[in-house]
Amino acid sequence: MLKNFPTYFKKRKKGLILIAEQNIIKTPTVIDCFEKDGGQILILEWIESGTKTKQFWEDFGKQLTALHYCTNDYFGLEKNNYMGSVGNAMNFLLCGLPSLFNNVGNL
Repeated sequence: MLKNFPTYFKKRKKGLILIAEQNIIKTPTVIDCFEKDGGQILILEWIESGTKTKQFWEDFGKQLTALHYCTNDYFGLEKNNYMGSVGNAMNFLLCGLPSLFNNVGNL
């Protein structure tokens, strides 16, 4: 994985920390992230699974919506990232739909 997706877990770590900093949804704490023997290791806090009741899904939907309402002066992150295993060249762009859509072809 390291060869095909360098720094994949380091970027996952940054993403999890960014989500946790919003204090909206329970996010596992990153315990460690490192490379060993040509591989990548990401160790996370264990979160016990709860019962998936109707209330759980309503709360989860509200939290996910709230997370997507977080704003910034720029769109994207300071470094390229991954969307799954696909590279995601979303460096900072000035906010606003015209700026975003004018730069989509450059991704």
